[in-house]
Amino acid sequence: MTDTRKTVPATNCACLLTLVIAVLFAPLPASARELLKITRANGEIVDLDLEALDALEQEKFTTETLWTKSATTFSGPPLTAVLEAAGVEAGAVDLIALNAYEVTMDLDHPLLDGVSPIVATRLDGEIFAIRDNGPLWIMFPFDDNPRLKQERIYSYSVCQLVEIRVSEDAEE
Repeated sequence: MTDTRKTVPATNCACLLTLVIAVLFAPLPASARELLKITRANGEIVDLDLEALDALEQEKFTTETLWTKSATTFSGPPLTAVLEAAGVEAGAVDLIALNAYEVTMDLDHPLLDGVSPIVATRLDGEIFAIRDNGPLWIMFPFDDNPRLKQERIYSYSVCQLVEIRVSEDAEE
C-alpha cells in the first residue's frame, strides 16, 4: 500500500507561525473594535472604541511608574469623563483587565480627592498594543503627587483595561 499523505515543508509552518504571531501582537485599527465595555448599575452596556475615547476631553502627563523603564508620557481622557460619557455617576467601579485582574476603585475615596486618573490610550504619543500593556491603561500622575505612590493607588493602575463595571460595594 502506498502512503499518499503529503508532508508540509517546515518553511510553510514557520511562515504560518510568523503570521499568527504578527496578528496577535499587532494593534487593531481604531475602528476595528470596541476597546472598553462599561456596565452601568442597571446592567446596560456601553461600548467605547478609540474614536469615542479620543472625542472626550484629553489630558497628558509624563511620569515614572513601577512598570515602565523610564519617564513615560501618558495621554487619554480622564476616567471621570469616560464614566460621564457612559452615564455613570460617582461611586465605586470595578476595573477589569484582559487577564481577569479586577480591583474596586471608590471614586469618592479621600486618596483620590482632587486626583483624576486618565484612561491612557497612548504612550509617548503612540497607540500601544497588548504586549505593551495596552491598549488602555488607568494611569495616575505619580510624579506630580507623591501621596499617590502607595499600594492602593498602584493597584488601581490597571493595564490592559477592558471593562469598567459599576460596583455593588464601595471600599471601606
